[in-house]
Amino acid sequence: MNTVKKTCWQLWRGELKQELCEAVVDASHNLPESDSPKGKIKFISNEYSDIKNFLWSYVKQANRNAFSFDITDISETLLIEHNQNNTSANNFYCDVDWESTKAYDNKLSIIVQLSDQSAYKGGVLSFEHVKSPTKFQFQKQGSILVFPSYLNYNISPITEGTRYSLISWFEGPRWR
Repeated sequence: MNTVKKTCWQLWRGELKQELCEAVVDASHNLPESDSPKGKIKFISNEYSDIKNFLWSYVKQANRNAFSFDITDISETLLIEHNQNNTSANNFYCDVDWESTKAYDNKLSIIVQLSDQSAYKGGVLSFEHVKSPTKFQFQKQGSILVFPSYLNYNISPITEGTRYSLISWFEGPRWR
């Protein structure tokens, strides 16, 4: 296992086999979708409990290793198809809605790299105020990255091809 442990994020490089990554993308073709500036979004419903349980296992491990956040539930899981038509790249954002009146906030974000890095150009993840994983570390197919949802990050524009990623958020009582 190629685990990179940083206090600001946790990374498992190439953790998932190519066949599993491709199976997740193939299974997503029948899911409801919507378009957004970030890409084509497919919503992973609760009937896909295997995927959600899998994500939980990595979030629990990362939380135990580095964060110790109060996490109670999975918020939402999406498969995102990024390509050169997406317009929101290069804008930094975080996964916490600080204006929300809900009793829960996103605490940890997880991104699973489903595409082979040779299938696209661009699409490099970077954090705004902390050291980012290198392209070598995170763009390997099957890599898993867990980080605090309050970190500002972006994905650089895709200039060629298509990048698929699985993204989910894990929530807990509001930040104080």
